[in-house]
Amino acid sequence: HICNAYMTYHSYSELLMWPWGWKLQQTPDSLLYDQVGNVMADMIQCLGGGGTYGRGPVYSTIYGVSGSSMDWFYAWSHYVGGISNLSFTAELGTDFYQPQGDLDHICHQNFKALEYLAGFCDSIVLLVEGVVPPPGIYPLGTVGESFTVYWGAKNSEYNNPIQWELVELSAPSIIEDDLESGTDPWELDGFTLSTTQSHSGSNSFFSGNVHNMNHAVCTAYPYLVQTGDSVTFWCWYDLETNYDVAVAEIS
Repeated sequence: HICNAYMTYHSYSELLMWPWGWKLQQTPDSLLYDQVGNVMADMIQCLGGGGTYGRGPVYSTIYGVSGSSMDWFYAWSHYVGGISNLSFTAELGTDFYQPQGDLDHICHQNFKALEYLAGFCDSIVLLVEGVVPPPGIYPLGTVGESFTVYWGAKNSEYNNPIQWELVELSAPSIIEDDLESGTDPWELDGFTLSTTQSHSGSNSFFSGNVHNMNHAVCTAYPYLVQTGDSVTFWCWYDLETNYDVAVAEIS
């Protein structure tokens, strides 16, 4: 199913928020998020008549949040599925366990914003465009020296592919990288090359040492995994228990 709008509810704080939660950076659709989010937040009256809900991106409105379903849903739709989508989350009420007598007011007020978002879905398709996802290549089976490749576009009604580039990879070079020859095989997002700590040679990647950071490093080129392959690396870290995490992912 294609979902062009997504809303999730939590408690508490009387806030309406949108991505990103995991980093202090604007989304590709930040202007539209601001416009739609402000309209929706203005519809939701706080308990006791004290104005309307606060609003803004999660990261700057409350705190950094890693792994929220709102971020995941919008990011997958935009970058992987190539689908038009806006995702929001609301922090309801003034307490984790709200008095029963407040629930009717909270539900009624938040339904107004949800109804507006549902009615805006047809405009999301027109105003939000996802990244063109890689097409699906149909299985080839066993082929000879010459063969024909067929593929199909994914969700092309929500993104605009102009042309396709087909690259045949062969004779891969498999290396062990000690980082002594620079960082060309890597894409650094906040990481830097450092000589402070290392397992072999002089260099290693350093993620940084500041509050509320979210840094990453990934390979610049794809690698076709073969049977029996494994990934090995050395890691040194000093994390604050229950607050910081270091994650290695293969996808």
